[in-house]
Parts: sequence; structure tokens; C-alpha cells
Amino acid sequence: MGLLSDTLEDNRERVGKVEMVEYVPIELPPAPPPEVSCPVCDRVFGSDLSLNNHIARDHGQEHVYIKANGRVVRSTEVFREKVLQCDLILLGLDRVTATIQTGTHRKQCVIDAKTSLLEHIPADYVGEVHVAVTHGRTGQHFLMYFNTEPPFSTRELNRLVIALQECLEQGTEPDWATYQRREREIARNRLEKQYLDAFFEYSLGFCLEKQERWRESGTHLETAMQFLRPYGTLLARTARRVLAIRMNCFTPLSQCQPSSVFYPARTFFVNGNLTLPDKLCDGPAAPDDVRFRKGPPDALATRDQRVYIDGFTELVLVAIRAFYARDYVTLTGTLETLERHPLATDTNNEDKLLLLKARCARVRRDRTTARKTYERLLYHPIFGQEAQEFCNDR
Repeated sequence: MGLLSDTLEDNRERVGKVEMVEYVPIELPPAPPPEVSCPVCDRVFGSDLSLNNHIARDHGQEHVYIKANGRVVRSTEVFREKVLQCDLILLGLDRVTATIQTGTHRKQCVIDAKTSLLEHIPADYVGEVHVAVTHGRTGQHFLMYFNTEPPFSTRELNRLVIALQECLEQGTEPDWATYQRREREIARNRLEKQYLDAFFEYSLGFCLEKQERWRESGTHLETAMQFLRPYGTLLARTARRVLAIRMNCFTPLSQCQPSSVFYPARTFFVNGNLTLPDKLCDGPAAPDDVRFRKGPPDALATRDQRVYIDGFTELVLVAIRAFYARDYVTLTGTLETLERHPLATDTNNEDKLLLLKARCARVRRDRTTARKTYERLLYHPIFGQEAQEFCNDR
């Protein structure tokens, strides 16, 4: 475990840990992602009905969210394109009171089921849209930026975030109070505040995980995933992709490019591709390969754009690279280490480990071991279809 960046250049000094193999094949681009993602856990669904059924079943009965231009808004979102759809959606609630503010104009209305907020927003509006929703004793506040870039300065924000990440890597308890005090001093608007809040939740979640406080940890990591969605900084992108693997919500990996340290994980979890142009596998040869750039550590690119990655997730990345290199010595040793890891009992991690073992057995032509392993994944919501197809293939 330690600090990790999304880009290969910023991980060059960790050749022995993360960049263990020479190449990863370029696969075909992933299929277009399903229409909507869950605002709570980031799983993706192909229809509003599937999404709503999932939220009601897995996350409780009462939820309010906004869906705009096909994206689910949980808290804050930036729209750089024209907003053609913006609906307030209620689940498990008959009606709510909503206050919609655009500039100096404020409007209060009662909303039920599914209502288009565009009916209450001036056409071609540019600026901040605040939507405050109250239902019973609770309430939610949404902030959307229509066709505008809000003020956002990363230099000082990232400096504070990185200091927090280095505490985690060093195994020291971060000074949470100082972090929050500095946040109040430097965050100029809600978007900057949420950015710092996201990394507070991210760091607190992993800190609690180290203390084996699993239930509390999961809640904070879910919140971090929600808060990080609007941001495109290298730190935010890296953190989302660490969380995508940690929480088995793989959608954030779908946009990884070959220069990303997470590109092999995208190939493994999003594409689900097993084949390589070698003697052990059938299938067409990959068109090219991506060479991992190696070299001496760069003092200017060692720790300035990195976030904490837990030890189990880091080993998963190592195992995937060894899998695609068909480096079975490294792969077998890494899988054995993963099985003994303290985080191996976490359900999400256990499922990833089973998938790694099953696919490893497949490419080694050990169908008996592959079948026994896949049988434990037959009813898994993500990996179950692959397991069933293999087990039903006589």
C-alpha cells in the first residue's frame, strides 16, 4: 500500500510493485456504458426502472435525486453542454417541497413522482442552479452549474489533499481537525468544499479500514465516490479508480486510456477479455501493445499527484498485470498473498479474488479448478453471467 497516480509516468519509481510487466494488450474499446449509474453506490443500469428497483431494494425506500442529460446528480454537477433534460425523481415518497433558485430568482413548488425542473428554469440559463428539497424532517441540496465553469483552483486544494494522503501512507493518524480548519479557510465555493470533503471521506474511510472498522469504512468510501464524480483532476480521477476496484463499481475504469496505470484493470473488469496473442490462448492477436515506460525516479513527479491505495487493491493491480503477461510465477505468488491478506475477508475483495483465480485457471486450461471457482460466483450480480456461461459450457 502507498501512494499511486493514474498516470504511468508518475509511478516510475515503483517498478517492482505496480509496473511488473512489459506490456498490456490494447483491447477493443468498451461498449457504451449503460444509461444511468446509481447515485449511492455507482453501479450502472440500462434503464430508469432497473436503477429505481435497485435503489429501493438495496438502499432503502426513500430517495430523491436529479437526472440531467442522462447523468444522475446526487449533490453537485457541472454541465459544460446545454442541459436538455433535468428531472427531479422521487422514490418511496409521494411529494416533496422544492425551492429552485437561479441567480436572484427563487421559486418554491410542490413536486411529485418525476418532474422536469426545466419548466422552472429560464431557457438558455447560464449560471448556478440551486435546488433545495425538503421531505418530512430531512432535506437535500443540489447544486448544478449550467454552461459555466465555476471558480476552481487546484494548487492549494491539492496541497492539502496530498498532505492527508501522505499521512495514510506513513501509517500516522491524520490531523482531521487541522484539515477541516484549512478547508474552511481556502474553499471559496461549494465545489471546492466538496472536493476537499471528498478526500476527507476517502482518507477517513481507508483510515477506519486499517482499524478494521469495516462498516464505518464502507460508508465513508461510498460518500467519497459520490462526492468525487464532478471532478476531472488527476487526484480525483485516481481516487475514483482506486474506489472502483475497491468497491467493485467498475464504471469509472471504462474511460481509462493506455497511459493509465488502471488500463489493465479496465481490460480485465470492464472488457472481461481473457485472450492474448500467445500460445496459451485462442483468439485473434491484439493489434499492438502498450510499452510501460521505465526509468529512474523523477524527483518532480514522485509524490505530487498521488493518492493512497490500500494494499489489497494494489496487489490486485499487480496480479492483473501478471495475468496479461502470463507471468504465472508472479501471478501465483500474488494470489497466495492476496488470500492471506487481512482485507481478503471483505466480500468485494473475496469476489475479485475468486474471479482472478477462475480466469487464471481458464487460461492455464485447468477447467476443473475454473469450474469449482466459478461455482462460487454463479449468482454474483456482476460476475455471475460469466460464471454461468462457463459452467453451462459442456
